[in-house]
Amino acid sequence: MQKIIARATVFLLALAVASFFSGCKQESPTDATLTVTVRDNCQGIASNIAVYIDDNFLGTLQPGGSLDSIVTIGDHELYAECQEGHYWGPEDVTIPADGYTWRLTCELP
Repeated sequence: MQKIIARATVFLLALAVASFFSGCKQESPTDATLTVTVRDNCQGIASNIAVYIDDNFLGTLQPGGSLDSIVTIGDHELYAECQEGHYWGPEDVTIPADGYTWRLTCELP
């Protein structure tokens, strides 16, 4: 009788451990952080820089600023424009799971 109880206990313990770990599967991330920065050298050249991903507005930046947005991992098209007529992109990028930083800079005249 003790052998039956010992075997049942071991079986139930193994079943409990297996059930616990089956719920702990690591899911692959589907989203990552896109960071867009604008260098200080754009001061006086560009302002109110509108940033877009796949034709969707993300936000507006000023020189020296940055913008973080959660986006899906994978291929995207980035572009930006400002009221002074400057454009950045379009740029095709692949956003990896650890995120991506797009750095905007201005060429001095």
